[in-house]
Amino acid sequence: MPVTASVYLAYHASGQLLYVGLSLGPLARFSQHSREAEWWLLVHRIEIERYDTRQEARTRELHLIRTERPPFNKQDNPRRPPTRRIGRTPGLSPTLDLLAAAVRKRDQAKEKLADTVHAARQFGCTWKEIGTALGVTYQAAWERYGPKVEE
Repeated sequence: MPVTASVYLAYHASGQLLYVGLSLGPLARFSQHSREAEWWLLVHRIEIERYDTRQEARTRELHLIRTERPPFNKQDNPRRPPTRRIGRTPGLSPTLDLLAAAVRKRDQAKEKLADTVHAARQFGCTWKEIGTALGVTYQAAWERYGPKVEE
């Protein structure tokens, strides 16, 4: 009988189980998690268990959620634990890991925005056009980006 369902276990680098899921197409599900689940940034390793029937996979998924209580499983985990401290660095929790990841993303976005403003100036866009695109006045755009870009 062909495999019809998979249970996947997503682990933090510390080894803590973060999330358990069931999918008929795990790769597509991972892609969805990468777009929609902020906790996905914490995943270091994934294990996939294959089952002949969806019911077998569902039974295994429920067992893992109820016994392991992964912090990011909301469904079927009514006694979900408060956020536990995980990670190699003492004192970091999943929330702080996510916060650190968000700060990195913000910093990368700021850098990309500054590079894009610089490129717009190189292509001859005015500060008024740039300000409009940014949703600010031309003066605010120049004050924020002008000195660095124009130097």
